[in-house]
Amino acid sequence: MLPAFKKCSIIMDNYQGNRAKLFQKSLKRKNVKAIWLPAWSPHLSLIENKFSLVKAEAIVSVIIKNVRALKMHATRWISGTMRQEKISTQSRNTLGHE
Repeated sequence: MLPAFKKCSIIMDNYQGNRAKLFQKSLKRKNVKAIWLPAWSPHLSLIENKFSLVKAEAIVSVIIKNVRALKMHATRWISGTMRQEKISTQSRNTLGHE
């Protein structure tokens, strides 16, 4: 999988596949040293804080759109149902079945 190196280091994140024993053995056989990034610490990263704000705004925006769409569809359905009842009532009245 990897060519052999005299001396090599690779920066690795904490992805589960990178931690697999088989992968680790492969790195060791090829003389590759893994340098692990620290665990994810969003409170230490300004970009992560900003990204979480953007994500929250996007989620709220989608929820609002979905609620508006749901309200619109519910209103149309109720209006359609009421029209159908009105037509049925008018038909019964026309036929003399009050």
